[in-house]
Amino acid sequence: MTVQEEIERASAFGQQLEDIIVKKGSVTLGEAGDRDRLLLAYWSLALDLDKSILALMRNKFYGGAFALLRPIVEAQVRAHVVLMVKAATLEKIKDDTYAVNFKTIGGEIDTAFDLDGYFDRFLNGARGALHSFTHSGLSQLGRRSREMTL
Repeated sequence: MTVQEEIERASAFGQQLEDIIVKKGSVTLGEAGDRDRLLLAYWSLALDLDKSILALMRNKFYGGAFALLRPIVEAQVRAHVVLMVKAATLEKIKDDTYAVNFKTIGGEIDTAFDLDGYFDRFLNGARGALHSFTHSGLSQLGRRSREMTL
């Protein structure tokens, strides 16, 4: 399968996922509690970022697409966080003073959702690359050329 075919396949899958969420329709912003409203907003953001990444890749703007990987991962992390945290931390999320600690949040999510270390392994394995892709680090520069070594 070519990269372009894979991009189209991912686009179709992303649209199916969005359609499922929209069709569910059980949460409306006017009636939902804070956790549900935040969860819906994070999912909406993640779906938008997914479409953005795929549009950039479709047009071969790979640097921009890679730079959006960290925000999409953080949106997914925060979607989990709003479901598991105590009210005081939820207030920090609502007043935009909460900061994700990528070193510890994976283990906390794993514990809350019984994920057997999945999030911890993923976040701690990808943390450096995600940061580098978003902040123009060597992972972002190095993927532009096989010959680039600094």
